[in-house]
Amino acid sequence: MYIVMDSLLPYYHKKMKVWAKENHVKLAYTPTYTSWLNSIECHFGSLRKFFLEGSIYSTHTSWLRRAKNTYDGATDVNVTMRYL
Repeated sequence: MYIVMDSLLPYYHKKMKVWAKENHVKLAYTPTYTSWLNSIECHFGSLRKFFLEGSIYSTHTSWLRRAKNTYDGATDVNVTMRYL
């Protein structure tokens, strides 16, 4: 199995490489400055606008609570996409 990831620094950590080897997983990294290759990147702008625009969150926890309540039970891709 292959896992394709961007070049976020923690993905290169020794623990990640050990886990991959123990689980027979090959890690494949996208080149630097190619976030457009990661299909989730196109959704970040919509998520930012939906959750943050016109909102004030006093703590990171309150933002996470809103995100969890919004997506709670939204396991189907089509259900999740209506929020984007």
